[in-house]
Amino acid sequence: MKTGFYLSKDTAVKKLKLLIGKDLRPLAAKYKVNIFKNGHLNKGWAGDTLERYLGLKKNNNQAPNGMYFELKQISLKKLKNGNVAPKETMQITMINPKEKLEKDFFKSHVYKKMKSLVICAILYTSPGGETKLCRVDDFDLDKHEILKQLKSDYELISSS
Repeated sequence: MKTGFYLSKDTAVKKLKLLIGKDLRPLAAKYKVNIFKNGHLNKGWAGDTLERYLGLKKNNNQAPNGMYFELKQISLKKLKNGNVAPKETMQITMINPKEKLEKDFFKSHVYKKMKSLVICAILYTSPGGETKLCRVDDFDLDKHEILKQLKSDYELISSS
């Protein structure tokens, strides 16, 4: 993030909602995000574009990319019958089996990444084709029933 820059989750959600229904390709060009690299589709270009739009730095580490939230995207595709479905699974964070895990779930990188999410649903028409932001939602793990199961799963993995 920019030095001295603070972006609340609520502000990020409001700003992102202004893009709903808009093709993200012109925004990628504005922020100099390559849709193609070396002749291949840059798989993360839409997420990178949204990060730049919000003033966030590209972040592939285990800490949230917003000061207090993690920005994630879910890729969608239109099926032949007209329905919309996920294009692929959404990865939030990874656990390295060679790394010693924090015993306390609430101090772990998993909890920090998932605690407060801004999730953007992006509809792709074709590689490099029209790519629209469809929906923006926030997710607070502490207020969700999945917290208990996630904590239990984490503790099972960390004790293995």
